[in-house]
Amino acid sequence: MTTKTANNQRHFALIVVFSILSAFMVIQASATAPETVADTANFQTDLIDIQSEEAGIKYPKVSLPDRKGETITAAHEFRFNSELRKIEVELDKNEYLAAEKTNKNIRAKSSGIKAEDWTAGYYQTLITDSINLKSYSQITKELRKIKNEEQLNDDEYADLIVTFVQSLPYETTGTAPKYPIETLYEMKGDCDDKSLLLSAILTLEGYDNQMMYFKDESHVAVEIRTSNPPHDSEYAFIETTATGLIGIIPEEVNNHPFSPKTPITIPISREGKEYTSYEQNLLIQNYFDEIKSDIAELKYDSSDELKDLHTKYNTVTKNITNRDFLYEWVIQQ
Repeated sequence: MTTKTANNQRHFALIVVFSILSAFMVIQASATAPETVADTANFQTDLIDIQSEEAGIKYPKVSLPDRKGETITAAHEFRFNSELRKIEVELDKNEYLAAEKTNKNIRAKSSGIKAEDWTAGYYQTLITDSINLKSYSQITKELRKIKNEEQLNDDEYADLIVTFVQSLPYETTGTAPKYPIETLYEMKGDCDDKSLLLSAILTLEGYDNQMMYFKDESHVAVEIRTSNPPHDSEYAFIETTATGLIGIIPEEVNNHPFSPKTPITIPISREGKEYTSYEQNLLIQNYFDEIKSDIAELKYDSSDELKDLHTKYNTVTKNITNRDFLYEWVIQQ
């Protein structure tokens, strides 16, 4: 064997060894790379410990599964700015089952505790449990894609987040609230479930918000801080069980009259951005209320005026998730 041939063979062998080692290192790196989880630093947890001490309450806690489960893709389609959107999140089935099987009841030393003694800490516990973290990263990644593709500003992005959660089908089982990972996995929920999910996403995306528990109405909603305070409040109301504009309190919730009294406030975010488009939403809603009132007065009339009112009514309802369009349209009326 010539020296040149021997050198070529050694060179080839080194290349093969290097390639094998490189491939092994890539496999090892991908196998050990940590999964992306959401940063929950902006979530408030203060009342968990305070209420636990004062009322002797033990809040629920999910036991994390010891191994990964099957990856499930949960998908949901909804309309925003008059266009159909699709959200897909990949979730671990074992993590979902761990959350779903957790007993979500609280335990207290005394049976005479009041809702004010446990409500805020309870919801803070559900929203900050570590079982939710990977699912939070999944949903915010999907929503940010739309934000970046369409170059949405902060208010428009808040509208997108709210519209997504509102569009999830309403379903109640009459049981305890779900962890947000459960609501994302099932892509449905009731007022508790959807409010927890909405508040979590808003907090992760940097918005100052809080949850509200209306004890007499057995209802839960979200509020976002606004630079245009409505009704002497620094926060604007958000209903999660039906599609609607931020800041507008519905007259009915689930076909029942809704006249909210003083709620129990549930602090969720530590700080964050404000929503600045409340006045636009109020203008749209006031115009819509006028249309509905005029239709009620002319409901037995067959005039062109009534037909025109119905056309306007349909324009609002069809474009309720397109605030910019509606605002410009209302100004022109």
